[in-house]
Amino acid sequence: MGKRFKVLRFVLLFVLTAALAALVLWFIMNKEPVTYTAPVPSVRVEAPHDGQIVQSLKFNAYVEAESMIPVVPFVNGTIIEYFPEQGMEVTKDQVLVEIDKKPYQLQYDQAKAAYLAAQSSFDRISNLVSLKAASQQNLDEITAQRDAYKAQMDLAEVQIGYATVKAPVSGTILTTDSAKGSIAAQGNLLCAIADLSKMVVRVAIPEKYYTLINQNSDSIKATVFHGSDSISTTVNSLSPFINPQSKTFVLELKLDGDLDNFRPGMFVTVQIDYLTLENVPVMSLSVMNTDGTMYIYDRGSEKVQMVDFVPEAKDNENFMVPDKYSSAHFVVDGQGTVFDGQTVRVVE
Repeated sequence: MGKRFKVLRFVLLFVLTAALAALVLWFIMNKEPVTYTAPVPSVRVEAPHDGQIVQSLKFNAYVEAESMIPVVPFVNGTIIEYFPEQGMEVTKDQVLVEIDKKPYQLQYDQAKAAYLAAQSSFDRISNLVSLKAASQQNLDEITAQRDAYKAQMDLAEVQIGYATVKAPVSGTILTTDSAKGSIAAQGNLLCAIADLSKMVVRVAIPEKYYTLINQNSDSIKATVFHGSDSISTTVNSLSPFINPQSKTFVLELKLDGDLDNFRPGMFVTVQIDYLTLENVPVMSLSVMNTDGTMYIYDRGSEKVQMVDFVPEAKDNENFMVPDKYSSAHFVVDGQGTVFDGQTVRVVE
């Protein structure tokens, strides 16, 4: 009896378990599926606005004096006075260096004595020739001798003058290359003078930009930067040839305005604005994705459309919008999270 009861209990438990499993299976199979709806992404849109596109190039250069004048002696000798100091302002014909004149003074005195003696002989023979007491040949010989001594005397006088070295121009002493007691050698540098009111930068530009710069030379606007300081410039000249070694050409720019913060030898950055487009439809470069694509918004369908074009012109901040899209609304925020044809929600 007990064994029969145990079997009955097992059968009943099995039936109940099977019924429960069938009920769970039926519930699962007849349950309505749950669908997930992704939230509509939010974007911010803007229309193009009128602005300007400034196309420019940047290069490094050095500030230079428009002209640096070397001061060199025309005679040799010991320097007995040397006045130049770096940064000193000088005026044209101001005495800078005194070279010992004594050797040249002695040469002058010697040539002068010989000349006076020859002149006396010339006068005497001239009288004799007029009296037929001397030949014309004698007169010609003494004339040549007298003229030679006169030339020696004049040369010594010039050398005496050269012993006093004067400033050839007004300006500022940039370098001092000698000192009192040194030996001045003809042609060797004593100092260098520059007019710091006239400074330039000579920009070496790769030859691939020659046509671009040459065609826009009349409208070029160039600015020189040194740290937080900047100064405008005027185009002085454009090199008519390409350097075959460096494959560059030179654009010379004259610095305008206050030059107090600029000095020869200073390393600067030159920004050359070669083309400026005014009052054209522009958008910020930030609306572009890294692959150059961008999105515009269609208010009717509330969807975005991907567009991809190469701007006709752009600068460091904006690009020029083609006429086709001049009235479109570009996605300016959220463009990285949407795809072509997606419905979006526009927020202010």
